[in-house]
Amino acid sequence: VPILIAYGVAALAMAYSRLLPVFATNVLHAGMREYGWLLAAPGVGALCASLAVAAAGRRPGARRRLYLSVTTLVIGLCVFAVSGRMWLSLAALAVVGGAQMTFRTTALAAVHEAVEDSHRGRVISIFLLDYGLWSFGTLWLGILCDTYGPAAAVLTDALSCFVVTVAVAAAARVY
Repeated sequence: VPILIAYGVAALAMAYSRLLPVFATNVLHAGMREYGWLLAAPGVGALCASLAVAAAGRRPGARRRLYLSVTTLVIGLCVFAVSGRMWLSLAALAVVGGAQMTFRTTALAAVHEAVEDSHRGRVISIFLLDYGLWSFGTLWLGILCDTYGPAAAVLTDALSCFVVTVAVAAAARVY
């Protein structure tokens, strides 16, 4: 479950970062400095979330935390997509970064706990294939952006990520 959701998040949700220059110039009518802020905002959220997750330690409810973090990520991306204000976009991207880091940390921990030591390296390498999907998702996002505009492209990708997560969660309950 964590690996499949990670693939959905990587391919559909995380490609948004490739459109940040378009959002900075065409949507937010900002310059290079503000573009830098847009790039930094998810990192600030990720840093805060990492510290919070580390401080919380090991807790039950990993699957619930996975679903909640993806939902939060999707909501943050939707707010970012429709925002026309820099401060709201920065806040939304900080939420996206925090939710993404919470998701990755929880997913990696869940995979580590679920896999035997003898298979852990192979399974983690399969999990980490999601990094390649970020770039692959950019192709789809670029087509959507060219056809419908950047806001519609990010909204479509975010909502598609949510649909994939719900489908994986439903399938996990069946099996």
